[in-house]
Amino acid sequence: MFRRRTVAILPAIFFFFAISTQAQDPGAAAAAQAVQQSNQMAAQAAQQANQQMMDAAQQAQQQAMQAQQQAMQAQQAAMDSSVLTPPHGRADKPHFYPSSGKFSGATTVTIKDSAPKASIFYTLDGTDPTTSSTLYTGPVLVGSTSQLKAIAKSPVYSSSKVATAKYVIK
Repeated sequence: MFRRRTVAILPAIFFFFAISTQAQDPGAAAAAQAVQQSNQMAAQAAQQANQQMMDAAQQAQQQAMQAQQQAMQAQQAAMDSSVLTPPHGRADKPHFYPSSGKFSGATTVTIKDSAPKASIFYTLDGTDPTTSSTLYTGPVLVGSTSQLKAIAKSPVYSSSKVATAKYVIK
């Protein structure tokens, strides 16, 4: 009987001895601490990598949204320009009545254009007119020698070429 107890007690004593030896062994404690620190550092590195990946994904999503907005704006601009570009060519140059010539005194000049719903813009100083020039609303009084220039702008046609007439007042 003594032998059976000895056999049963020996493994328990060996286990206790191994635990107490391991707890008292500074090398084993240092190794356990190193493993724990390594695990913590790996977890922090994984967390940082995950955060960087999330930030990069968010930035990519924002860039994609901006690119989509720019594409939509470009598409809208293309649609707008196709609507604004008249499909029927250029308006005819305006006509002046009376036409160029020498006059003994001030004269009034009527400007006409055949383009539908055309707006006529003119200058009297010889510069080329634009849509920012004076809008023709009725006969123009030419009181001194002038070079009259005009364009027609229509929603149906693109702007006409510049019409020019010189009025010499004596």
